[in-house]
Amino acid sequence: MRNTLLLLAVGIVFTIAPQFCFTQQSPLFVGAGVTYTAPQTDAFSDANEASFGGTVFLGTRKYCSLWAGVRLDYTQWQKKTENTVLFYEEMITISPEFRYFPAQAHEFPLYLQGLLSFNSTSGTDQLNTLGLGGGAGIGFIIPYENNCTPWFFDINARYMAPNFILKTDNRPVLNHLNVSLTFNLGL
Repeated sequence: MRNTLLLLAVGIVFTIAPQFCFTQQSPLFVGAGVTYTAPQTDAFSDANEASFGGTVFLGTRKYCSLWAGVRLDYTQWQKKTENTVLFYEEMITISPEFRYFPAQAHEFPLYLQGLLSFNSTSGTDQLNTLGLGGGAGIGFIIPYENNCTPWFFDINARYMAPNFILKTDNRPVLNHLNVSLTFNLGL
């Protein structure tokens, strides 16, 4: 199920992307990169170590101060110790997101970020893997001259609560800090 979800999301990005001309005039962009994710809540951080993962992002920068998009994150969690019995193995998250730039992105490329989070987190507890939550963060893009910039890097940090709205009764809230670096191309 998780691998199918991951393949479907990546397939959608690469099916939609070629339909748009690859010029500097399109407001769409696609990005990919690495993430570093650190568990924050007690039950989560007692079971798992901070781990690396990956992210794919499809977004629009049509409006100067408000960008929208959808991101797909994948993390394969590392258990705390070899003797840890209850731990979480992997997390796949699909998050619609908005980015708000207090100043125009080419003047001051710092943004605030809000996300809704749909996720599947497998674990040794054999409970329902699905969760619904959200997150908030801050990010910075470089180099960025205008909304027609053909490529840029995005560095951001988000505090995520992926199952605080909907989760299995016996599963703890899996809050984590997620830091990512992505390379983005305008479509």
